[in-house]
Amino acid sequence: MTAIAEWVMFRKRPAFVTLVCMLVAFGGLAWAVTRGGDLFTHGSNEAAQELLGCTLVVFGAAAWVFYTLGSAKLKAWSPLEITAMTCLTAMPLLIAVWLLSLSLGWALIPSPAAWPEVSWRLAFLSLVGVLAAMWCWNLGTVRLGTLNAILMLHFMPVITFVVRAAEGAALRRTEIVGASLVIAALVANNLWLRYQNQFRA
Repeated sequence: MTAIAEWVMFRKRPAFVTLVCMLVAFGGLAWAVTRGGDLFTHGSNEAAQELLGCTLVVFGAAAWVFYTLGSAKLKAWSPLEITAMTCLTAMPLLIAVWLLSLSLGWALIPSPAAWPEVSWRLAFLSLVGVLAAMWCWNLGTVRLGTLNAILMLHFMPVITFVVRAAEGAALRRTEIVGASLVIAALVANNLWLRYQNQFRA
C-alpha cells in the first residue's frame, strides 16, 4: 500500500523487487482472509458480508498509509498539532457518515438500558483508541521517519493474532501461512529499500 500511495502521490514508480513483494503480500493476504479459499464454500450471503468487511478494512488501512505519507510533509507542525487538526477536520465527516448510516439503517442507537455499558466503551475507544493512539503514532512518525513508522504497522496483525490466541481462539493454518507470507514480503521489501538508500548514499 505504501508503494502504491507513493506511486499515486509522488509519481514514484515502485522497483521490480517492490512489485514482486506487493504481489506476494496481497497473495498471502487473500489466502489468509479467504482461509485458503474455504470462504467461498459458505453461503453466498455470508461470504459476501465477510468480503465486504475485508474490503472496508483494506480501504481503512490504505487511508492510514496515505495519512502517514501526507502528514510527513508537515515538518513545521508538532505531533500534537497534527493530531488536533486531524481530529477537528475529521469530526464533521464522521458525524455525516454516522447520520447517513442511521438513515439507511446500517447503524442503530443503543437502547437507554445499554448506555452505561456502551458509554465507557466508546469513551475508551475515542480517548485511548483514537486520540492517544493517533498522537503516539504522529510522535513516533516524527522520531522514526515515515519508512520505519509504516514498517511498525506490520506488527498490527501479529498483535491481533497474539491477542486472539490469548482469548482462546484457534488460529487456522491458512491464516498463519498467509500472515507469514505478508510479513515476509513486507520485511523483504523494507530491507531492499534500506539497501537501496545505503547504495545511493
